[in-house]
Amino acid sequence: MKTVVTSAGTHSKAATSAGMQASDAAGDPRVASAVTALARALAKAAADTSTSVSDLGEVATTTAANLAKATGK
Repeated sequence: MKTVVTSAGTHSKAATSAGMQASDAAGDPRVASAVTALARALAKAAADTSTSVSDLGEVATTTAANLAKATGK
């Protein structure tokens, strides 16, 4: 799923969506929580700077999966 952040009005929804995807990939609530926070920060920064961010969900999912592997989950 592609998530595009183009304004302050879309960053919250994008971060929430990315967080849900991360939760599925992580298999560990702590990892999912950390990646959700990262997705929120990225989305907010994009909105604050009027920058478009695509595939935020993919970034969150990949990060969560990598962290889960690193922790042996």
